[in-house]
Amino acid sequence: MRKVSRLSLVAFAALVAGSASAFAAFNVNRNGVAWDATYEGDVAPMTGSTPAWGPFDTQGAGAFQSSDGNLYTINTSGVSAAVSYEQTDLSWTGAGLVRTAEVRLRVIPETYEAGDGAVGIILGVNGIAFNLRFHTGFITYNAGGLNTAATLDTTQFHTYRMVTDLTASPNFALYIDGANAPAYTSNGSWFFSAGFDKIVFGDFSTGGLAGHTDTDYISWTAGAHAQVPEPTTLGVLGAFSALLIRRR
Repeated sequence: MRKVSRLSLVAFAALVAGSASAFAAFNVNRNGVAWDATYEGDVAPMTGSTPAWGPFDTQGAGAFQSSDGNLYTINTSGVSAAVSYEQTDLSWTGAGLVRTAEVRLRVIPETYEAGDGAVGIILGVNGIAFNLRFHTGFITYNAGGLNTAATLDTTQFHTYRMVTDLTASPNFALYIDGANAPAYTSNGSWFFSAGFDKIVFGDFSTGGLAGHTDTDYISWTAGAHAQVPEPTTLGVLGAFSALLIRRR
């Protein structure tokens, strides 16, 4: 029998530890933030995620969800079909008046996409609901009506960071793809309901028809965390700085 060296065992243990930390649900470091909790899109929200999501609203026979590799897919193509989840873990509900959430996803265009979006995310902070919705080609912010927050190719993956700060004005800010300046800010909100303190994610369209989306991850944490440039941008800046130093 072949002997396994102590060095090999140490290397294997380090590999396992590294893999475990990469898929850990709590204290995940990503894009310059140590997130209190993260949903990784390679598992189903209610059965594979820690902390687990609960059902928020499921209706109609046409709603279904499936785990597709490293991406979680929501596809609700039936009439009066919807599926959405709620997150009420203390990592969100105990975060206070200032909170940050980030989601990376894409919209897959469908002819039956509802007018109020293919998928959305609601950030409930002390009863106040902040609502962002994703459409094919643009995103909207719901403040008693859908207001265009940004126009972009949503069929490609983008990172959306949302900062909610009840102590500031404006109290909602949206950052896209690592930009330092917010793409959209607002003092408006969708509704107020005492005790509504949760994240809701999924298809909650009122039109009965929604769309098709892939989700890579959703992260959240206490405090306001301004956006930072993505690693590719930092790499370009680093290379440019090195070139300047050489020329000097």
